Amino acid sequence: MFRELLKLARGSTFIFACRVTGAVLAFLTQILLARWMGPAELGIYVLAFSWCSLLSIITGLGYPAAGLRIIGQGLAQNDPQHIRGFIRQCWLVVTVSGLVVVVLGIALILVMREIIPAGYAMTFTIALLCVPVFTLLRMNLRIAHALSWFKLAFLPNMALRPLLFIMLVFAVWSAGTHLTSSLAMALHLAAICLIAIGQFAILKPMLNRELQEAKPSYDTHSWSRIAAPLLLITLFTQFFPEISVVLAGSMLSADEIAVFNACFRTALLIAFGLNAVNAIMTPRLSRMYAAGDREELQRLISVSVHLKFWPALLAVIVLVVFGEQVLALFGEHFISGYHTLVLLSLAQLVLAASGPVDVLLSITGYQNRCLRVFSAALVATVILNLLLVPQFGIVGAAATVLLVVLFWAIWLHILVVRHLEVYPSLFAFSHTFRKNSR
Repeated sequence: MFRELLKLARGSTFIFACRVTGAVLAFLTQILLARWMGPAELGIYVLAFSWCSLLSIITGLGYPAAGLRIIGQGLAQNDPQHIRGFIRQCWLVVTVSGLVVVVLGIALILVMREIIPAGYAMTFTIALLCVPVFTLLRMNLRIAHALSWFKLAFLPNMALRPLLFIMLVFAVWSAGTHLTSSLAMALHLAAICLIAIGQFAILKPMLNRELQEAKPSYDTHSWSRIAAPLLLITLFTQFFPEISVVLAGSMLSADEIAVFNACFRTALLIAFGLNAVNAIMTPRLSRMYAAGDREELQRLISVSVHLKFWPALLAVIVLVVFGEQVLALFGEHFISGYHTLVLLSLAQLVLAASGPVDVLLSITGYQNRCLRVFSAALVATVILNLLLVPQFGIVGAAATVLLVVLFWAIWLHILVVRHLEVYPSLFAFSHTFRKNSR
């Protein structure tokens, strides 16, 4: 077990470094924007970019998430035609759907221009323009991830995009220009476009070398059946902060949205270790399951959950003790979010303890089982926000996050044990130890 721990830790080093860099840059960006824009403008920007992030996932129609499984199968079966066909299908789907969302979104803003404040309208319009480019960027990073090209998969979006954005924002601020939410969004659009173009320019020749002259083969119906449920899974497991900001934001002022988002982004510092381990583990899990190696599958799960939980627990303790000082970095106005920060940190600890339940169900063909779970979680999120946010504000929004995370983590754990006969939670280690002892 110790040898597996070292092996996984070495393999995760680069991705972990990218996650750390990305988390630090994202956190620094939020601090700088809060200082330079103020809570009100920051709140508008945060709400618009949350919509942008969610729409960029929706326009992917689940294909980016399906890429790990479908490309993994193509690699295991030595079927480059299947891989090339899937990639071409992905590019077509995300491009068309992204452009459709832009047209419909701008039309809706024009229709509602009389009731939408001017600052919101311009910022949201620019955010819509980000959607198709952001979708393609995420699609290509998933393709690179599935092919184990980790530098191309994680550097552009995790590190280079936020770094370029910070540089652009700093240049504008240094020039003495007043930083508004719409200007910040325009700078982010420029950063996303530049990174997406560079990523594609590198990815395309790498794919040509990897797949040689393979003619594409298509299985659109099968791919769509795999991708559709993964869309909802991805929204909840990777973009739940954006869902929470959008839902709670409809009942909060711009200032409150800024504080809630700052608390959430701070709590997400706990998650970078979780995501780093999951990222390196997912392709290996897919291949182990395809090979029928359940014992190795359980061993890797057992190691990875401990790699995630204990650092997460330490991070939660640090935020509980020093949470107010951390929030003060954003400005004195943000200190009021301390209790919100504690609740959101506990939600991250629950995710660390529950193990890679969503990943396991997604890559093993049981993604449809998640549909009921996350559909119910979406309903619960809406209802709890409606009940708690008007009464308790951002603390109610944070309590909603914690309760919903507990709900889906327990349900998904039950499904993994029932269908895969492996134990994904913190107790997987003790289960494996007892089994090996016998």
